[in-house]
Amino acid sequence: MCGIAGIFKFRHPVTVEDVSAVLRMLDAQVHRGPDDWGLLLPSTAERDPEILSLLGRLDPKHVSTYPALASAPALVLGARRLSIIDRSARGRMPMGTSDGRQWIALNGEIYNFRELRAELSASLAFRSTSDSEALLLGWHAWGDGVVERLRGMFAFALFEATPYPRLFLGRDRFGIKPLYTSDDRSRVVFASEVSAVLRSGLVPSITDPEALRRFLELGNVPAPLTTMKDIRPLPVAHVAHLDASGFRSIPYWNLGEAVEAAR
Repeated sequence: MCGIAGIFKFRHPVTVEDVSAVLRMLDAQVHRGPDDWGLLLPSTAERDPEILSLLGRLDPKHVSTYPALASAPALVLGARRLSIIDRSARGRMPMGTSDGRQWIALNGEIYNFRELRAELSASLAFRSTSDSEALLLGWHAWGDGVVERLRGMFAFALFEATPYPRLFLGRDRFGIKPLYTSDDRSRVVFASEVSAVLRSGLVPSITDPEALRRFLELGNVPAPLTTMKDIRPLPVAHVAHLDASGFRSIPYWNLGEAVEAAR
């Protein structure tokens, strides 16, 4: 189990409030990943004296940057890690490609990562033995189609910094691993837990009355609801694309169709 936390901003530059919010979300998920953590920021953040002052309190080996333009959409991404596969610092997340253009934070496990790695190793060099890197380089090689090749339980954030910044969120076929989002049209706040999204301080804590009613009826809160009005789970077997044009969620697999095809 690991924890993901991030803020994708469609228009405005990253501020110290954004960085602080992601750090709070990471603190709220320390139980998900007590072994390690990492933070990813745009290179433009290094010119902000308030952000530099905040970063000065952190261990620099846990902070990475990606090439960015002030006028482009931007991401702050954090990860808490429970180290199981490749427990060394090489497995730290967010994990980037050697050129710093593509990054990943993964919660869960890719069961067939060894098979993916064997296929990719013919043309790409690995720097770790983690399943996260197999997914990262798989995206580098196959783009969005990588999700259809995955076997496992997972939720992830894949980010491409250049030439056009875009974020790709994904969730496994049966929704074993959680991922929650809050979209206010100017930014999307996301994390592995509802409580972490609230800890950002950027999302109002407003109870959803419909969710409360369904809980009293059913004993649970069915998707796509959560107890909070402005927080929703990424749907099962869906991917979300975030870029300058906005946020859109797309299914990549359907149980009924899979059963029918297997007959």
